[in-house]
Amino acid sequence: MDRVQPGARGSTNRNIEFDATYSGDSLAVTIALEEAFVDGWLVRDVTTDTLDADTDRQTIVIGWHPDPIYDDQQHDVRDEADRVMIALANDVVPMHPSIGIWEFDTDVAGVTAARDIRNIGPTLSRESVNSDTLHLPSILAANPDRFQAAQLGDAGSYEIPIQVLGGNTVEVYCWGAYDTIDNTVSSGIRVELLDVDDVVQQIETTANTQDETIPVEAHTNSTSSERVFTLRIKNDTGKPIGDTQDHPSVGMHFGHWVR
Repeated sequence: MDRVQPGARGSTNRNIEFDATYSGDSLAVTIALEEAFVDGWLVRDVTTDTLDADTDRQTIVIGWHPDPIYDDQQHDVRDEADRVMIALANDVVPMHPSIGIWEFDTDVAGVTAARDIRNIGPTLSRESVNSDTLHLPSILAANPDRFQAAQLGDAGSYEIPIQVLGGNTVEVYCWGAYDTIDNTVSSGIRVELLDVDDVVQQIETTANTQDETIPVEAHTNSTSSERVFTLRIKNDTGKPIGDTQDHPSVGMHFGHWVR
């Protein structure tokens, strides 16, 4: 049974509960039976989708019918009006609104990497603020998203995927990575901006770099299709972080938008 209650189009609030179960021995991904608030309230009760073999950057989305109003003259049952889809992004027609929730890489046998791209909490966009009264770059520089990794292995990383439409640009107005004991930069810890092919486009070792006027880093999706870029913190210290009292964890923050 699917249920859709629209009416919050353009809302900055996000709460997506659809978790994923996957395996290196299977191309089937099971999405949990849960709810989401994305431009309205969604419920979905069909759980499994199948990935393509030996393919990277496969995005699973939740999509919904844009006009889920039951009409007894058009629909035999209400479920024909309330339609929520969980599918690969390429299988959802453009007329249906959708948002990415998980991204997977596969080999011939199963999943080799999984990235949780669900947005939870308030999300700002150019459309959700009045540009005449609010200066979004200043907001992003002063209020970046903050994360903390309890442990990063040698050469390990923490990644934040970003969906970028064709022709749009990721602009970073604030970023940094630091030792959580004293907020100083640890040698070998760096922040990076990667393109869809995981090629590092921008890199910096910094506890905090910010600018309220122009991006400190930026990269454009020069294709006509949606692509996923990545903001990443990388541990190249030559040892794990989080294994001693001297280096209990690493903090990081990114203030960015896509336009």
